[in-house]
Amino acid sequence: MYDMPQIRLQDLLSNLDNTEIQEIWEVSYITITSSTAKPHYVAILADATSFCTCMNIINQGMPCRHQYRILLQSDKAVFHMGFIHTHWFESMPSETSRYATIAQGNKTYSIKPLHYIDQIRTGNVYTSTIKKTADKRIKFGSAMSMAKTSVQIAVTEGATGELTGLLTQFIMKYRRATGLNIEEVQEGLSSKDSCQRQPLVVIDNNRIPEISNPEYHKPKGRPPKRYKAVTEMANKQNITSSSKTCSHCLEKGHNIRSCAKHKASERVV
Repeated sequence: MYDMPQIRLQDLLSNLDNTEIQEIWEVSYITITSSTAKPHYVAILADATSFCTCMNIINQGMPCRHQYRILLQSDKAVFHMGFIHTHWFESMPSETSRYATIAQGNKTYSIKPLHYIDQIRTGNVYTSTIKKTADKRIKFGSAMSMAKTSVQIAVTEGATGELTGLLTQFIMKYRRATGLNIEEVQEGLSSKDSCQRQPLVVIDNNRIPEISNPEYHKPKGRPPKRYKAVTEMANKQNITSSSKTCSHCLEKGHNIRSCAKHKASERVV
């Protein structure tokens, strides 16, 4: 998608003064020789902001390969940490945080934000509250997946008691902080043990009522999407051929209209 320019250069720089533009670079593809291929333009502004006509830094929130190419060629191009949108960070950077900048291979820190790029970008909807909620859902999903796997292994290996004991110790350790109670779990375990310890009851097979299969009512007609067997097709052809009997020669397989003897007799007459 971003191999083609998404905006014209004059539209990209329409709201900027000429004094704010330091350099404009043209980036072309060497391997593409088609007449329809269009070059990209990278503009470097006074506050270290760089825009590209592919608009990857706006749509995706990170610099494009054209901008990285200019960083290696231009002395005025600066890599600013503000190029990367905040939704790509694990922790939300504060407004007073220092931004890392790299210019001509030298790494420095600056508290000056990018004025022009902040005007074009939309507001950050990935707030800290939404991030905490999303992190909780991710943690819950990973923990639930691990719990299901543990239960399956415990049931398969017959080690449910060991798993239950580990979970009981874990709940007892954190129940005061969470407000959960372990009594309900213990009551459930005791009732389960009592059910398991009950003696087996011998069942008389003669007293078990006979259960038959449910009645099947065959619908009328041929079932949908069913291919006919070879025998069904052959039987139908035999029935069709045997039903035709010529009234003139009394032979089977045709009628009087297609009878050759009848046509010959009409010609003689």
